[in-house]
Amino acid sequence: MSIHISFLLLLLVVAEISFDEEPSDEGEAQFDEILSLVIKIYNFIKYPVLVFRVMMLVFAGVSYLISGGEQSKKEKEKKKLSCWQRR
Repeated sequence: MSIHISFLLLLLVVAEISFDEEPSDEGEAQFDEILSLVIKIYNFIKYPVLVFRVMMLVFAGVSYLISGGEQSKKEKEKKKLSCWQRR
């Protein structure tokens, strides 16, 4: 429900934006400031998440290798491995 409301509010905001006008220098500076903050946050989060994904992939791979001959354990570890692959 809240997603629908957020989407409708986004549509109202986009409908009010005029794409025919060139942005002012002040508007461009404000946009660049916001964008640089977003990029800093993205870069701050990107690398720890990458390390976490690699660690989980290694853990699932090792668990698969040491699962022995038990088919149920192998299937469980296969599911873990497929979960961490990039889509």
